[in-house]
Amino acid sequence: MPDVDDPEVDGVDSIVRAVLADTPRMTEESFAAGRERVLAQRRKPRQWLRIASVAAGVALVATTALFIPSSDTELAETASAASVLDRAASLVRDPDLMQNQFRYVSLESTSPPPLYYEMPPSSERPPPSSKQCDSLPMYAEQTWIPRDPAAEWFQLSGVRQVSGKVGDEVKCDFRTTDRAAEHGAFATARPNPPPAWEILEPKHAAGLPRDPEAMYRKLSASVPRANPSLGNFLLFVSRGFMLPADMRATLLRATKYLPGVTVTQESVTIDGRTGIAVGLPAKANGGAQQDIVIDPKDGSLIAYRRFVDNQKSIDVFTYGVAEKSGEKPRG
Repeated sequence: MPDVDDPEVDGVDSIVRAVLADTPRMTEESFAAGRERVLAQRRKPRQWLRIASVAAGVALVATTALFIPSSDTELAETASAASVLDRAASLVRDPDLMQNQFRYVSLESTSPPPLYYEMPPSSERPPPSSKQCDSLPMYAEQTWIPRDPAAEWFQLSGVRQVSGKVGDEVKCDFRTTDRAAEHGAFATARPNPPPAWEILEPKHAAGLPRDPEAMYRKLSASVPRANPSLGNFLLFVSRGFMLPADMRATLLRATKYLPGVTVTQESVTIDGRTGIAVGLPAKANGGAQQDIVIDPKDGSLIAYRRFVDNQKSIDVFTYGVAEKSGEKPRG
């Protein structure tokens, strides 16, 4: 036990208490454990600097759940995931838009488009061996959401397709199509709309519950028996990018009710952004790991990922504010 009269130890106690100032009351045993962590880091100067810089913004010692799984037990992992999801949900916001501005959301995917997507005319699909083709996403969407959600939205979507050959190298381009729809009803406005469980559009989702547990039960029950994968709920969450902030927050909180949900990766960098991955490991999901990557700074969704054997598919999301419909945000 360190000497309690040691001024260095007294300073450590001050740091621990300052870090815990905004966190729920804890037991003496929890405080002692946190104190010992800080003391251990104090003996390692390089790591201490890192902890001191983080402590100002995050209660790292007390609530290790947000960035570090608390233990290897399934119960603790579930609690860790719940903490991440609750914290992220509390940060979700919509940007403050001026009268003629748009919330911009971009999706780029290594997976084929949804089954209901209307493919542009093309003679052939790109082979998987083409390096030039692989530099393009297989499917992409750009959506412009107006300040008034009931007004007309605009969406540009497309698929990667073969454009020709140069020698033995296959060349690809991106065939796009655009559409407009009031209140973001791009899929449900089609003559043959997809099944309700495949989409999360604002108008369609308006009747969904705001209670997280009720939201989970409602959406998970809508998955057809022929496609029972638990991971489909994570796909639901990732497809909620067009929903307003309160519903996106509810989806994040609802995810903690997913059986077996855990922190699958404490830190992952995608498209230059670092987040924490929460989802289902392969052992809990029929051999397929599925997760969402959350930005801990603002609760936004960075990516949705699916790993099966040695294959990986990923959807990457980016956001911004556009001055005009159909134009990307500046900068």
